[in-house]
Amino acid sequence: MLTKLALGGNRQRVVINGSTTQIDTATGESQTSTVGVANDGEGGAYTGGGLLAQRSNIGEHTQNAFALVPELGLTLGYEFNAHCRATLGYTLLLWTNVVRPGEQIDLSVNPALLPDEQSPVTGAVRPAFAFARFHALGAGFNLGLQCTW
Repeated sequence: MLTKLALGGNRQRVVINGSTTQIDTATGESQTSTVGVANDGEGGAYTGGGLLAQRSNIGEHTQNAFALVPELGLTLGYEFNAHCRATLGYTLLLWTNVVRPGEQIDLSVNPALLPDEQSPVTGAVRPAFAFARFHALGAGFNLGLQCTW
């Protein structure tokens, strides 16, 4: 049987950028609006609008959070003879306060913020950003065979 516990700071980082391409069905011409984060990490470079990446949520968002990482493991073994032994094990690992990419997306969109943004903007400034934290769970099996001569 195995038990471990790790605790400490967990650095969380979410980068939001995107683009929207509009195609005129009559002429076939396309127009792309992008929202991005500069490669130098200095923040957002707003040059239009994406559907889920607007001036209201673009950029690099970072924070530190306290995390626990407990691990539990159980391994059973059977000795066939003095030379061969087989093992079967299971490990369970939990990591608290993690950010997952798909959970950071705010699906509420204010149409007034879409390309050719209305001025002044009416309604809520959405999509918005807020860290959504979860717990990650991992599990694994292991098999072993040891033979010595």
